[in-house]
Amino acid sequence: MGRDPVSAEGAPLKITRVRSERKFSGAMTGTGVAEYIICYHADGSLAEGTCSGMPTTSYTGICHFKGSIDGSPEGEVIFIVENGKFTGSAQADWLIDEKTAIGGLKGLKGKGGYKHDVTSKCEDGTNVWFEYTL
Repeated sequence: MGRDPVSAEGAPLKITRVRSERKFSGAMTGTGVAEYIICYHADGSLAEGTCSGMPTTSYTGICHFKGSIDGSPEGEVIFIVENGKFTGSAQADWLIDEKTAIGGLKGLKGKGGYKHDVTSKCEDGTNVWFEYTL
């Protein structure tokens, strides 16, 4: 995972750009590269539990998915990541950018999202939901 500062060091609002790779298995099989812009909330960090002291954040971005969905031929599509937040777990909604769907995913329409508890290991997977037509 790569992290690059967007805001100047010491700026009142801390903003970073993050790039991470994903592996999908199950109904969605393939890989993804996610690019996020993350804004750290100036008013706080989590007070209790496993995440005590960690900052809360809001984020948006895209995920470039390459693979298949429910056994479709392989293709590619961009998921627009919106309503991202970290408040002890990372969660966001996806909106399929229909005009980017190519190959076996051409015509893909729908939405989805994910929730990943910070105490889970990335290799354990992330809970996702996905409503679509293809």
